[in-house]
Amino acid sequence: MNKDKIYNILMLIVVIALSFLMGLKLATYVFADDFLTGYLLLILMIIVAVVLQTILHEAGHLVFGLLTGYRFLSFRIISFIWLKDEGKIRLKRYMLPGTLGQCLMAPPPYSDRFPYVLYNLGGALMNLIVSAVFFVLYMFIQQRIVKGACLAMVFYGVISALANGVPLRTRYVNNDGMNIVEAARDPDAKRAFWQQLKINELLTQGVRPRDMPFELFMYPEGKVTSSTLVAGIKIMNESRAMDSGDYQHAYELIMQLLSQGEKLGGLYRYVLINDKEYLDCMYNRYAPLNDPGYIKYRKQMLGRSISTIRTEIAIAKTTGDFARINGLLSQFETAAAKYPYRRELEGERELVRLVVG
Repeated sequence: MNKDKIYNILMLIVVIALSFLMGLKLATYVFADDFLTGYLLLILMIIVAVVLQTILHEAGHLVFGLLTGYRFLSFRIISFIWLKDEGKIRLKRYMLPGTLGQCLMAPPPYSDRFPYVLYNLGGALMNLIVSAVFFVLYMFIQQRIVKGACLAMVFYGVISALANGVPLRTRYVNNDGMNIVEAARDPDAKRAFWQQLKINELLTQGVRPRDMPFELFMYPEGKVTSSTLVAGIKIMNESRAMDSGDYQHAYELIMQLLSQGEKLGGLYRYVLINDKEYLDCMYNRYAPLNDPGYIKYRKQMLGRSISTIRTEIAIAKTTGDFARINGLLSQFETAAAKYPYRRELEGERELVRLVVG
């Protein structure tokens, strides 16, 4: 068992233990009346704590990012994303598996002193600050239900701070703590982190990957297997190749990246497999993939992700399931109407047209 899995298991044990303690303690405040009322109160307290601490976590990234020279790009809670588009803040829909929220910001110019620690750590720090405030309120408030609600905020704030601040490679992506560790260990990883933020900034400004400066996509090949941040730039090269119509190069990059096996984060793997299936359909070599993780991801994203729907359209066309195509095209348009990145959407429409004409 590798070190990452050991850390993940230990963190899971800690989170389960804290959640169990939270449930036991909250029960003393909510089950004073009938069981059903107490149960509903318990669930409500936990939901409110999760939502509020998630919002505050992302607000922490925003605040500490602004303090260190970053500029606002987008703020997402679950699948609702507010982003700056043509000088206005617009509400769209966008989902990233493995995350409850995300605050993306435009980075300051790159240098050896590029600030990345507070931006990454800001969410966990905000969770801990807010937890401390609610703990003080918990100590002084006497009303039973309010006291329990304060305690729920304390517990989930600590859980969120640990889950995001302690360096971990999660099933889908690196957490904030692991981004800090990778960037601190390796200047190439630190630059790759900046490159990812800069590419996201240009996407938000309406620039397609194929039109972005080539230097943003440069990376040291030898670091791909040791740094998830560097691997992320190689994956963005694959996306750029797809957007440029260089499908053979995109396929070569996909196969190189997928050969890394478990070293590649789950979300990265599934995004690549999705593009591979599309290209397999294009080259008439599609065969259903028996990967439980990817199948689960595909079901989760279908109807929400334009790239997943695009691939499903290609599969339906390749397998002769023509009755399904109109429904998928309708799903694509519904998702496209809410998609935050307009120029990236243009590229996806082109890929759909290659399939259906």
